[in-house]
Amino acid sequence: MANQDRYKEIDYLRAYAVLFIIILHILGAYQGVSPIFETFFKNTDFGMGVDLFFAISGFVIAKSLVCFWGPKKEEEKKHYLSQSLSFYKKRFLRLWPSAMVWLIISFCCALVFHADGTWPGLVSMIKKLISGAVYMYNFEEYSNPSVLGYFWSLSVEWQFYLVLPIILIFVNRDRFRFGILFAAMVLSIIVMPGGNGWWMLRFDGIVFGVLVYILFVRTGVELPDFKCLGSRIGRAGFTIIMLAGIAVLPTALSPSRFGITVSSFLAAMLVAVAYQNKGYISTFGMRPLIAWLGSRSYSIYLCHFPCLLIARSILARYITMHDVLNPSHFELLLSLTIIIVSVVVFAEITYRLIERPSLLASQKIRLAPYEKPMSVS
Repeated sequence: MANQDRYKEIDYLRAYAVLFIIILHILGAYQGVSPIFETFFKNTDFGMGVDLFFAISGFVIAKSLVCFWGPKKEEEKKHYLSQSLSFYKKRFLRLWPSAMVWLIISFCCALVFHADGTWPGLVSMIKKLISGAVYMYNFEEYSNPSVLGYFWSLSVEWQFYLVLPIILIFVNRDRFRFGILFAAMVLSIIVMPGGNGWWMLRFDGIVFGVLVYILFVRTGVELPDFKCLGSRIGRAGFTIIMLAGIAVLPTALSPSRFGITVSSFLAAMLVAVAYQNKGYISTFGMRPLIAWLGSRSYSIYLCHFPCLLIARSILARYITMHDVLNPSHFELLLSLTIIIVSVVVFAEITYRLIERPSLLASQKIRLAPYEKPMSVS
């Protein structure tokens, strides 16, 4: 059985992934307010935090479907088709309630703050609420972009959840399974009708996460021990270099789509390192904070952008009321403080009241391996 400590290191990666997303959206929301923010925004792509989430998700979901792997006979396929419904129910219970709460909160905020032009209009928000509820948000966002586009990743993940069990049931060999996923990823890179950053089929990280599962769990490959990573400085340096590579490569290799794929590969390699439990993922002396961020990463992801937009709307109204061109450093700092405090508070509330109960409910659903019927002598 896997050591639970390895899940702690994967939680550390979740923390860094959600920090990437928060940094991205703060930089984007405050463009034009701070030249430093604008320069940093242009030379990095912290949106790759989503791809780090995807790599984690691909690995974890592939591992959770352990009883689906391996060749299957016809009678087994019927069993696993019914089990796939249990898998969908587990994921639905785990993810949907929290997402819907924050979609509804965003809808209400749009009604309150729509006058400042930051939030989508009523008709647009109704469409987004419905498409988010049925995990088709990425298609709606592609046709009607908005500031609330970050829900796209939840839909891409769910669409992948629908496909993976079917591939495992009807394709008997691992190399064929991965071949199908890898070919789909390559096709998504070659055929990009929405441009290099198009998210409708951007699932590189998920496929790489599945590959990590095949390589390091199904085949039992282990990473070697690197003596240079035995010290705190070595671990911190390794973690910084990998995370920096993930954030910088897409911009450095722009306009090529190749940078996103390479960054997704690096994200998957970090997942492999975290799973091996070698202690190579550094928390930079902030383990309690990083552990909290990782355990609350889903709630933080859901609530951070509405909190940011509310603070931004309040700041915009303040600027209008006082007839100033730009806020002072103090006002900017106050606005950022409001964002951070509100995210911490609302993430904890969401986790305790919605996400945690949803998680416990989903854990009650078990995926059972196929058992041959007893022969009657």
